[in-house]
Amino acid sequence: MTIWDQFCDTPGKIRDGAHVNRTCNHLAMYKEDIAMMRALGANSYRFSIAWPRVIPLGGKEDPVNEKGVKFYNDVIDECLKHGLTPFVTLYHWDLPLELFNRYGGWLAKDSIVPDFTSYAKLCFERFGDRVKHWLTLNEPWCTAVLGHGIGQFAPGHVSNTEPWIVGHSLMIAHASAAKLYINEFKRVQGGSIGITLNGDWTEPFDESPETQNGLCSRMVCGSDLSREFYGCNTYTTNTIKAVRTDDEFAGYTTMAFDTPDGGLIGKRSQLGWLRDVPWGFRKILNYLYQRYQKPIYMTENDRYPSRRHDKGRVEYYAGYTQALKEAVEIDGVDVRSYFGWSFLDNFEWASGLGPRFGSVYVDYETFERTPKDSARSLMQVSLWASAPADDPPVFPR
Repeated sequence: MTIWDQFCDTPGKIRDGAHVNRTCNHLAMYKEDIAMMRALGANSYRFSIAWPRVIPLGGKEDPVNEKGVKFYNDVIDECLKHGLTPFVTLYHWDLPLELFNRYGGWLAKDSIVPDFTSYAKLCFERFGDRVKHWLTLNEPWCTAVLGHGIGQFAPGHVSNTEPWIVGHSLMIAHASAAKLYINEFKRVQGGSIGITLNGDWTEPFDESPETQNGLCSRMVCGSDLSREFYGCNTYTTNTIKAVRTDDEFAGYTTMAFDTPDGGLIGKRSQLGWLRDVPWGFRKILNYLYQRYQKPIYMTENDRYPSRRHDKGRVEYYAGYTQALKEAVEIDGVDVRSYFGWSFLDNFEWASGLGPRFGSVYVDYETFERTPKDSARSLMQVSLWASAPADDPPVFPR
């Protein structure tokens, strides 16, 4: 079990009352799903390994679940059978519940780091002969802030100190697992390892010194955390105002979407926090590449659709992939992947099954899959990326 099982069991934590134990049934239908990915034109599949599926109790001395290991071996082999490159995330927020009960999970650095490193080693040993792209953590900010700061995600803690403790533990765990891979596995297996971080471009509301200072407080301060590449999850662009708030996690600034002329920075979506701003996507790609001088793997990018005929999402993909193309071809940014979020409608954490981010519609009663219009438009990215430089296909606009 994971901390999300317990979180879902707590009344009021999941918006629609959904539970992680019944979502899109990928566990039973992975072969059909992978075949559909390939049929739609995908050339890679980013998925996460559930830590408690392979080590149910989580610890370095705890027994391995060989059935869980076999499942991921089968998924990887099925990807390769269909010509899909497996792109694997080691941790996407599903901490083994036992580790949280034993010592507080990510709150206990000296315990969690060796346990996570041992889990990562098992994955490198069992899957690394075929997996050449590894992500240690998905969006550690969400684990630290949403899980331990505002209580929106599991384990649901509200604190102004825990996020910093958890964030530190996460970074040390990432560094430990990455160092292990680079020192002990990379030479033989020939893969690469990094981390994927969430972040959106922020545009100053005006040119005042106060706004510029607020913008600086929102900039990422870091070192070589991403190791061999930068994994980027990004969805939108904000404006920032020099209006002080009590939100420590936003640098005490005001994040918004309005502009000085009374307009909006981009088209609305069905989600309050997301606007369609392709030029902001191009800007963040340039910023990240200039700052870190590392290849960028786009690991999540999307907008929330609600229908099978999702015109707004088709337009979003057209704008964002055109911005990606310009960043690569005009600006010289080294971008090596583009993953939309996500292939299937699925469990969207505290929002439950309501938001349908999938490119493929899932009937949660029958588990029938139906590709949305955006599924086919997204695959134009794959066609463009694999085309000869002198004869690129028509790109969505």
